Amino acid sequence: MVQPEELKSVLYSYQVEQITDDDTEIVQEAIDTAEMLVRGYLNAANLRRETASLTKQQYRAWRLYDIDAIFNQTGTGRNPLLLRIIKRLAAYNIIELSCPDAMSERITAIYNDTIDLLKRIAGEGEFALSRYIIPDAIFQPSDGEGGSDDEASNNDEALKMPFRMVSRPKFRHEPL
Repeated sequence: MVQPEELKSVLYSYQVEQITDDDTEIVQEAIDTAEMLVRGYLNAANLRRETASLTKQQYRAWRLYDIDAIFNQTGTGRNPLLLRIIKRLAAYNIIELSCPDAMSERITAIYNDTIDLLKRIAGEGEFALSRYIIPDAIFQPSDGEGGSDDEASNNDEALKMPFRMVSRPKFRHEPL
């Protein structure tokens, strides 16, 4: 998703060259690590929906993000927010090499803010009730998307609704 030369919006080129000794493998590793972290949080956002007692077809129709499609975008088709998050995380990974003991408070604050944004996107921890959804990255299922689950396939209109609430199965205490 992000190319090494695109990091110039978060770090100057000479800084990247000095910190990494002009080693492109280190830069690519920093970018790959950042992308994996973002993928993990987007996957967590999808899994939170999966655990809401949905059938397989309902989950496919209601999953939030199509992660592979998001990360396969190129050029201007990429989501600018996710692009910025990945660049910030990659920059942090590169700066960490220079002197991890002397990381400035500003750099650490930017990293923590970025992680908090990812937690908000995933709906984790303190952000479980105030979740942030990336509007341009929401998954749009195609007509052929889904499985052969009879319960959900009988009601295709319900799957196209913009909002849906479901409840968990009734909990029953087992006698001891």
